Amino acid sequence: MPTLMMGKVSKSDRRKLSQAIGTQTAGEIYSDSVDWEHYLKSCPYTQILGDTGGAVIMDWGPRHPAKVILRYNHSKAYHEKLPISISRTIERWAKKDFNKFHDDPPAGRVRLEGVVYEPFKHDVLLDISPIKQLYYAAIHDRLDKRALAPLRRECTENALDFIDQNQSPILPSHLAVHMALVSADNHILFRKRRIERRYGDHWEISLGEFFQGPDAEENDLRETPSSIFRFLQRAVRDEIGYDKAEAKDFKVYGFAVERPSLAPKLLVVYTVGLKMQDVIWNARNSLEPAPGYEGIELSPKSLAEAFKNPELQPLTPLSIIAATYALTQHEHRNSAQLKLVRDLAEQLGADSNSRV
Repeated sequence: MPTLMMGKVSKSDRRKLSQAIGTQTAGEIYSDSVDWEHYLKSCPYTQILGDTGGAVIMDWGPRHPAKVILRYNHSKAYHEKLPISISRTIERWAKKDFNKFHDDPPAGRVRLEGVVYEPFKHDVLLDISPIKQLYYAAIHDRLDKRALAPLRRECTENALDFIDQNQSPILPSHLAVHMALVSADNHILFRKRRIERRYGDHWEISLGEFFQGPDAEENDLRETPSSIFRFLQRAVRDEIGYDKAEAKDFKVYGFAVERPSLAPKLLVVYTVGLKMQDVIWNARNSLEPAPGYEGIELSPKSLAEAFKNPELQPLTPLSIIAATYALTQHEHRNSAQLKLVRDLAEQLGADSNSRV
């Protein structure tokens, strides 16, 4: 869990800030079986900002892992050990397009099986296994729908606690990254998502990417064990058309869970050796160009203005979390990190009628 500690923030202030960034208090969106406030409090950033888009479930603190190693177990096929409730949900969903689902390769993606932290080496081991790509669409993309409310109640606590409890997740839990990009001139990238995708027409502070499994055309797992950085470098190349990313440019913070989908995402901040205008030019000419891009100065004042700008709304669930990690990445003292986040909160609270 996060290592940072925070001072007291009044309920009225949190409510005002929650309104300013367009979130709701726990319990108003989903009929979850857990107290989301408990999990939101585990990260001081989300608590200070009143952000309920997701919860940080693992934070490796200011000392980032020296290595993030992937251990692939091909014998742990998810489709061979599905819980009955998930199996039935997938069967009902697959009937809509049986041929597409049947043709989906069993190892097109990988799922997160567990996380092992080795404190003496300061390494992190991610245990992964094969999974179908379409399990994400069948389950995670629909967990905020009323029809899947019983499954959501069954799996929420495990989705938020499985790392702490040294368990495997019940849900598909595809390995994916939520990566904030910071330019050489200290701007952070906002991208607009394509309308046909999950969170279509939202803005995101992320280069989001799924890890490609052995059956995928571009396999991210060429050897095992292997480093996570090959995957992160590929994500940068595909998303912004830049092929010079190095391992030292990435800071890996931990895992967060999106509240709508209950999907875990690896939290990363990437600092690129380009000015933002060059980043955007590259991105528009990349393999996966987005409909829109904006570069925002990475400061509390400019971020608050962007969060309150109706032209940059709405934001995807983990965008604010990613932005706060980027904002604080060069501060090594807890007090300095918290001051930046409180400055951001004060700027947002200056106009509580604005919504993200």
